[in-house]
Amino acid sequence: MKELYTNDSMLTFEGEQYSGVANILGKVSSFGQIRHVIKSFDAQPSVNNGILCFVSGDLFIGEDQNPVKFAQVFHLLPGGSAGFFCFNDMFRLNYG
Repeated sequence: MKELYTNDSMLTFEGEQYSGVANILGKVSSFGQIRHVIKSFDAQPSVNNGILCFVSGDLFIGEDQNPVKFAQVFHLLPGGSAGFFCFNDMFRLNYG
């Protein structure tokens, strides 16, 4: 996952902002075991040959079999060690 972010990247998770590889990976690793089941995925071309993506679906945390709905928007830009990197990443849990 380290290859997806650079020190220019930013993650907003439930309204809290994290920037740079170390801070983002620190937050993501704090979740423990998670599994995503993607229900929808949309993508559009963006400026500077980037890709804007919107994903929604179910999130399973640990051994819990009751999913939490999530929505995520991320902006991929050319560059980084994987060819593209995640410049912006916004994630929300959908309670209701």
